[in-house]
Amino acid sequence: MKFWQKIYVFSLAIFILIFNLSGIIIIEKNHSQMLKKEVNRSLDEDLGIYLGLNGSRSFLKSFESFMDITVLNNKVLEDFAKNYLKSSSKDTYIEILDSNKKKVFSNIDFKLPKDRIETKSNNPRERNYIIRDVNEKTLLFVTNSMNISNEHYKINYIKDISYVYNLRKDQYIFFVKLDLVVCLIFAVFMMFVSKYITKPINVIIDTTKKISNGDLSKRVEISSKDEMGVLAQNFNSMTDTIENTVEELKSVNSEKQIFIDNFSHEIKTPLTSIIGYSSLLRTTKYNEKTFSECLDMVYKEGRRLEKLSFNLMKLVNLRNDDFDMKKENLKNILNYVVEITEPKIEAKNINLHVKFKDAYVVVEKQLIIMLITNFLDNAIKACEENGNIYLRITTNEDNIILEIKDDGIGIPKEHLHKVKEPFYMVDKSRSRKDNGAGLGLSICHKIMEVHKAKFDIQSKVNKGTTIKVFFNHNL
Repeated sequence: MKFWQKIYVFSLAIFILIFNLSGIIIIEKNHSQMLKKEVNRSLDEDLGIYLGLNGSRSFLKSFESFMDITVLNNKVLEDFAKNYLKSSSKDTYIEILDSNKKKVFSNIDFKLPKDRIETKSNNPRERNYIIRDVNEKTLLFVTNSMNISNEHYKINYIKDISYVYNLRKDQYIFFVKLDLVVCLIFAVFMMFVSKYITKPINVIIDTTKKISNGDLSKRVEISSKDEMGVLAQNFNSMTDTIENTVEELKSVNSEKQIFIDNFSHEIKTPLTSIIGYSSLLRTTKYNEKTFSECLDMVYKEGRRLEKLSFNLMKLVNLRNDDFDMKKENLKNILNYVVEITEPKIEAKNINLHVKFKDAYVVVEKQLIIMLITNFLDNAIKACEENGNIYLRITTNEDNIILEIKDDGIGIPKEHLHKVKEPFYMVDKSRSRKDNGAGLGLSICHKIMEVHKAKFDIQSKVNKGTTIKVFFNHNL
């Protein structure tokens, strides 16, 4: 059963139960009040009859000495009853019985039941009433006793209250009809309401189906501010996170594949050379010149493999978060890097311009040396003979800025966003000439991630490259 159907059935069942229960309570309450009213009215009328007859007793006592008092009593009671009935409604009956249960007067025109428990009491102060059905009529019997001139009489006041029960029956008939109409209207109305309330759920279900089929761009379009709206917002946020994670995984997987492809390509070339020259040495007669050239090539390609393996180890080690971070003076580190790279600078007769000042940052010293060495080494490779390299340290309110600038060959704009990728080389021929494998800037990027530093590179072809590293003061 669908959720909207559950809401529909549950709401309809609750409504029918409450509506019918309320109707029954109202009808029964109304019936009870009307019945009580009729009982009280009948008791009052019976009391009036009793008081009227009781007033006749003193009149009858004056005739006890010279008349048959029984005959006189019966006559007076009969006349009183007839006179009373003239002013009463047609649904009123009076029955007067003597001590022998013989009728003194009765206007009852229907057969009474034999067992009449209301007439069994002889206490003149006790009035009894009972409601019973007689010949499709509902009658209220009120009975009291009276002693007149030493004669005992039963006076029964009978009221037809069938209309009270007929009214209840009519009310039930009307309520059943009303109940059917109202429940039918409510059922139709509630069907639309249930579907409308659960419509956002169907929207979410449809969206989840599309997402499960691979379309992560789909979002739940619900703008309400209720719980469904909140659920939709949370669902969309979750989907955004999943989509971003999937894109990151795709990117990482793509980078891994590129890394593997580039690694395979980079390692294939020196291995092919080593195997080829080794095979040549094995299969040819000894020739000093050939032998020397082959060994030289095997040595160079072996060194290239060695450098590649060292750089790969650096990348692997940079994934470890366990670094000994200390407060260091960046000026001292730069002076040390300049000192160790001085032979390469002098070999190309490069003009190095430095502008250092004391600047303290929390770093892992050896990693920062590696970082600056890589940047400076790339600048040296990019410069021609008699080129210029500028090294300086500046600060602003938030950062200590390390700047490395050269006037070398530069990097084309379309290649700038790729220089951080492992094995990526703008000029492959120049990189291989220098035994490079395109891992330098990738290592630098990892080092900056370790230090939570920011990296900015700007370059123009044949104009040079400027690299800025931003270290946060608070780190």
